[in-house]
Amino acid sequence: MRPSPQPEAYEEVDDDEQVAELLRIMADAMRHRTSVPAEPPALFRNKKHQDIRLWRLTCTDYFGRNSWQWEDEAQRIRYAISRIEWKEFPPFALTKLCQMTGELGYTKQAGYEFWYVFGEQAL
Repeated sequence: MRPSPQPEAYEEVDDDEQVAELLRIMADAMRHRTSVPAEPPALFRNKKHQDIRLWRLTCTDYFGRNSWQWEDEAQRIRYAISRIEWKEFPPFALTKLCQMTGELGYTKQAGYEFWYVFGEQAL
């Protein structure tokens, strides 16, 4: 019996960095596949029965258990702002976003892209 020929497109990878990168990607994919994703936090509407500190904790849990969805903390803040719904909040949200990015003539504020800063300001 003759050995079957290797496909022409098949090349052995000799570069250790490429192999290490492939292993990292595979491990990352497997880790995400086996983790249990959290449910998105409920909308915060500033009702009497709602506590913004508990809502922030549910957001933090959601971000932690779905960490692959977020490239940085600024994306987490944008998402959290989209989960807040009450009349007094939109001006704060617009100001926060503009100070975080430096858009619409606002001065970009150092540190505003951090989740803990957002949490302190939202109280």
